[in-house]
Amino acid sequence: MRMNATAAAPDASLWEEYADQGDLEICLTVEVKHLASNQFTCKEDYPYDQAIICAVHSYNHKHPRPFAYILVNAEMTHGAIVYSSTKDLWSTKTIHDSRYNNSQVCYVIDREHLIVQPLESSVLKTLGVNQISLHGPAGSSEEPPAHQ
Repeated sequence: MRMNATAAAPDASLWEEYADQGDLEICLTVEVKHLASNQFTCKEDYPYDQAIICAVHSYNHKHPRPFAYILVNAEMTHGAIVYSSTKDLWSTKTIHDSRYNNSQVCYVIDREHLIVQPLESSVLKTLGVNQISLHGPAGSSEEPPAHQ
């Protein structure tokens, strides 16, 4: 969280000069998972009955906890949002990962609870984000675009 500078106008006629862009900026963590082999544009055509959110140990060790998870479809046109506030709807399931030949316990949520929306507009507005780049360099030290 960042507290922005504030100052009171010495006179009511100067209010515009002292108007700020908000008193606090609150940064929220959103985990983005690209489902490279799955295409979907709505929860009805999501390819599974349940969506894997993340490994239980991963969620339980994050502080602060992610605000939400976005599961991005193969073409990166739509995302399924899972808010952490829905955790009471999550269950656990042991998932086998053939890439690493191991299994781990993951949080999952039933497809009916997914919020699937186009990425270029409403998902980002729902999260309060004006700009996002899903193609940015991994580990980049560049500052993200300013949110307005």
